[in-house]
Amino acid sequence: MEQQRPYKAEAGVLDDELAVWAARIREVMAEHHIVLPEPTLVPLDGRVGVARLDRDAVAVEIVEAQGLKRSAWSRADLEAAAILAVEARVSGDPVAMDEAAVDVAARALALSQLLPGVAAGTPSAAVKWFTSVGVVERENELRAGLAALASADRLSVVEGAAGAGKTGSLAEHVAAASGAGRRVLVVAPTGAAANVAASQVSGVEASTIDRFLLRHGWDRNVPGAWEWVETTSPADVLPAGGWLVVDEAGMVSQDSARALVTTANAHGWHVRVQGDSYQFGAVGVGGVMDMAKQAADPGRVWLLDDANDVHRFRLRTGEKDTAYAAHSVALRTGADPEQAARTVMETALVYGSDAERAAVVADAWAGRAHAGTGLVIAGTNEQAQLLNGLIRDQLVAAGTITTGRQVTTTPLSGRWESETIRAGDLVATRVNAAGTDGSRYANRERWRVRNIDADGECGWSASMAPGQSTWTRRRPANMYSWPMP
Repeated sequence: MEQQRPYKAEAGVLDDELAVWAARIREVMAEHHIVLPEPTLVPLDGRVGVARLDRDAVAVEIVEAQGLKRSAWSRADLEAAAILAVEARVSGDPVAMDEAAVDVAARALALSQLLPGVAAGTPSAAVKWFTSVGVVERENELRAGLAALASADRLSVVEGAAGAGKTGSLAEHVAAASGAGRRVLVVAPTGAAANVAASQVSGVEASTIDRFLLRHGWDRNVPGAWEWVETTSPADVLPAGGWLVVDEAGMVSQDSARALVTTANAHGWHVRVQGDSYQFGAVGVGGVMDMAKQAADPGRVWLLDDANDVHRFRLRTGEKDTAYAAHSVALRTGADPEQAARTVMETALVYGSDAERAAVVADAWAGRAHAGTGLVIAGTNEQAQLLNGLIRDQLVAAGTITTGRQVTTTPLSGRWESETIRAGDLVATRVNAAGTDGSRYANRERWRVRNIDADGECGWSASMAPGQSTWTRRRPANMYSWPMP
């Protein structure tokens, strides 16, 4: 049986223990005539009084932050942001703080402007009718940068459904560029996506967008927008004529894309934008894929969005699953949601109880999921943890996960709970980090535990798709989160 989580005392038990210790400390202080000086009441969090709050500056910051998260917002959005901003910066009388929040929200509203085409008046508090000059300027700057690339025949766009061959076409592109003596650098919004590109395309360099921009003279201001801060470039900068590939561009914000395009224009790079605007959206103002398609020459835009392009899904015989390929494209576009729902329900299975359903799922997926050929998706974290536990119990019973030496991780900053890890477990990195050997580790990257030393250090090997290369690292267990069957 799988071990339970390390014991956690109930809140009431902790309160009782703290009371006992506090009483004992008071007794010792009284016995030895120890008198502590009266504490000086100085704010430790940098908060100021209401009178010292720079309300105009806070309002400007709120509007700028709103514009980085979305292209339009409501009066309620500004009011909520003002309350949080004042609470984080001010200490004092609650009534005065409430008045300050109302005033800051009003100033932020005055800095906002109605969207084009919206009649003047007093919009409903919940309707997102406001934008800002900053939002419009960033979009205009991005469009102008893309147009400059297109006019110099240095912009191409590849959009396709999942499994439609975007990575395969990138490999062909890299091979052709290398043959012509040109370097190719791939940037992606996440470390995991950058690592996938580097592992699947031979000879390509890859980086996260944030790391790339920081190395090329950009930095984020207080609200979080990219600003050009220095003119120096890294020693290994792409030469003029090099190719910058923006992968998973549907997840890239307009602000990040603006900085990338500005840098590409300054250095004379070609830019290839690839991704799928139907997949995960940007964390911030998106629409980058659509803007790139609008700016690029039609002959430089490739759309891999037909069911015939999708090759990822296979039958047990190894042949292409054309029916599911068509279904995946239908889900992507949402053209006929009722038919898509009927297709799903035709293969649905109903069980008599939640326990029976969970047991069947765990039994069916235990081997395949651990081997990297299957995926279990649940509606809630609790359901996922239950299924993971049931699958792991079967893997322990089968000997796939050992019952020998184990290590229990220490919770980090309250972001996740402690976990017990054994050799054979499949775990996920929970931070983007660099090791002492210079190797980089991406959030959500998966690793297989090969062995555990007596000092609790684990030997990990990268868990990748079948047929791909693997590598081994030795790292402390606290870099990783819960076991992933």
